[in-house]
Amino acid sequence: MVPTVVAQARPAAPSPQARGARLAADERTLWLLRVEPSRSQISSRGASTPFTPIPPLNAAITSVAATRGTLYAFVDDGDLYSFGQNGWTSELNLPGRVPPIDLVGADTELYALLASPAAGELPRLDNGVSPSTSQPFDPGDAPLTIARYDPRGWAGLTPAPRAVTAVPGARLHPRLAVFQGALHLLWPASGTPQIRCVRFDPETGAWSDGPSTSDLPDLTAFWIVMVSRVPTLVAAVRAAAGGEELRALRLLGDAQGSGAEWRPAALQLSGLPADVRPAEYSSAQAFNQHVVLLMKAVEGATYLRFGRVETPPTENTAALVSVFDQRRSPGAAPRWLQTATLLILMGLLLALFAFRRGALARVIELPPDCALAFAFQRLAGCALDLAPFTVAAAALLGVPWQAALRELFMWAVGTDATANRLPALNTLLWWGYSTSAYALYALIMECLMRRTVGKLLVGTHVLSESGSVPNLRQVLVRNVLRLLELQPPLWILGFLVVLSRNRQRVGDLFARTVVIRHAKTAERGGPKA
Repeated sequence: MVPTVVAQARPAAPSPQARGARLAADERTLWLLRVEPSRSQISSRGASTPFTPIPPLNAAITSVAATRGTLYAFVDDGDLYSFGQNGWTSELNLPGRVPPIDLVGADTELYALLASPAAGELPRLDNGVSPSTSQPFDPGDAPLTIARYDPRGWAGLTPAPRAVTAVPGARLHPRLAVFQGALHLLWPASGTPQIRCVRFDPETGAWSDGPSTSDLPDLTAFWIVMVSRVPTLVAAVRAAAGGEELRALRLLGDAQGSGAEWRPAALQLSGLPADVRPAEYSSAQAFNQHVVLLMKAVEGATYLRFGRVETPPTENTAALVSVFDQRRSPGAAPRWLQTATLLILMGLLLALFAFRRGALARVIELPPDCALAFAFQRLAGCALDLAPFTVAAAALLGVPWQAALRELFMWAVGTDATANRLPALNTLLWWGYSTSAYALYALIMECLMRRTVGKLLVGTHVLSESGSVPNLRQVLVRNVLRLLELQPPLWILGFLVVLSRNRQRVGDLFARTVVIRHAKTAERGGPKA
């Protein structure tokens, strides 16, 4: 039985790849690693959860791959470890502890592309399975070999085609990929700016040609990821202005058939902070229908960037340091904000009890042709008014609004609220600009017309509790408090629209206003008990 270890690995001299960041992903988990010469920090997240640190490994991780919730990591002395439900575990090493050239996980198995070992150093797989008796694997004169790892250990699967070679430590090297039910090997073709593809048949042990890409001049690195079950090739090429830019190609058709081809696709990327320019990309993975990228900026910082094919990403760019430092150790500002939020809530509740205690239950007498607006009408009107401001602010700041809204929701009622974490600064700025502009717009419109465009579209308008047109003071109070109510920690106050007798929010209660709709005489009055 493989022993479990306490996140310790034998010290070794740092390799050229010892420092930096690594990335791995499977169907449910994204793993981000920050690597130092003698220690590797790891943080993981799910599709709807934030990054959470896991126990570090006291060694420099050089390559990683994930398979169904398990993270496999080679360290710089050649040892292999895995992280799963039982923590870090020591695994069986490759012959001679050679580092893999490429590593990929598929289902519960792990595939490694490595320099061919001597004959007999690995057992042989026959038709993709281990024979009943141990048989030696002989790679012949092939420079590279593909080995597979399962619970029984490493075994030789097949020699790579002789035309495939790799320079140790080079960024541009052959890549393994498992898609359409088969193992594929892709590598930059010699003499042409193309990437060749071959497919392995375990029954015959032979390689067959797959589709090659179109020309990719100035290619510096490439990766194969599965986005929405479609094989996607992400290529980094030298940019004319310096640094690197990305190209995406998607495989259309069966790679075993003659009609399959890699077709260019538009990869839309999450925005970058001002004055940040990409220097190089070091990794690409598929996660939650996104391409996740590790990008080093010209100024030296490393960023986690997200991309989607043909549509904008719903995730925000994150600095590596923010994942490992700020997210792990919330500072004084979030604690201060949590205290301020609690004080505001208590103050509002006390003020309601002291000055407007009866307003929650008392039925307001409305004009004969008016009835209280439905809760869904109020929500729809608010959404219609707020949407243009959120979209405009998102375009101005380069913030994906869907991802930003998810961040705000996690801050308001999700795991970020219980962990006292703040959203990204860009998200906070985006929401602050959006809600401030919306509150000012609503103030002006309600002063002039008693309604906003959203209220006009859903058929509602503002009325004083006395049945008259609200005065300037009332409009001012309800819109100043509107700005307060729109902040995520106070979203819970929105339930007052459902709980109060007259469907009033906090701003309405203190301003002594209601939102009404035109109705027949039989419908007038408050909601039915």
